[in-house]
Amino acid sequence: MQKVTHIIGIIIGRMFRALIAWGLIIGGIATGWFSLTSHRMPRNSEWGLIIGIAIVAGLLGMMSALVWELSHLGTISRALRHRHEHQTTTT
Repeated sequence: MQKVTHIIGIIIGRMFRALIAWGLIIGGIATGWFSLTSHRMPRNSEWGLIIGIAIVAGLLGMMSALVWELSHLGTISRALRHRHEHQTTTT
């Protein structure tokens, strides 16, 4: 059970890192694009739009990290089962 909670913790950690990374990357790109096209820094209401875009991009990154992890769940469970079977036959 401890290994399962450890794997869940790793998955949640990767999802959180994807949330932060995608939010920062897309937020930075949106800010840079806005500054280049308007030749000024965004105003208050425009910052809200940029922050909203960054949050949505972060959530999208988080969901894609979850999908990635879940797509490899079968491979991980087979590897754990094989390891467990190997340990029980050697002891």
